[in-house]
Amino acid sequence: ILGVPRTIDDISSLDEELHRGCVQILEYDGNVADLCLDFTVSEEVYGQIVTKELIRDGENIEVNNENRRVYVHALADYYLNRRLAVPMRAFMTGLTKIINKR
Repeated sequence: ILGVPRTIDDISSLDEELHRGCVQILEYDGNVADLCLDFTVSEEVYGQIVTKELIRDGENIEVNNENRRVYVHALADYYLNRRLAVPMRAFMTGLTKIINKR
């Protein structure tokens, strides 16, 4: 609503489990590549599993110890900004119309 991009710290208010997972990836002492992650996110949409790239060519980029911060930031950006962009725009349009009528 304020137009301020949200960050990893805001994930806990949306999904505590997702936040915990992000923190675990950032603090993982082993080889993050062993987790077999790439720069994609999969979720169910109307009963179908849809996979979206977090960054360009994300399905071909393995998450490792060197790029895990980029991965977590991209994941946070997806869940907190990109995924919510269309409904948030619709909400803001409606709210603006209500405010302008007064």
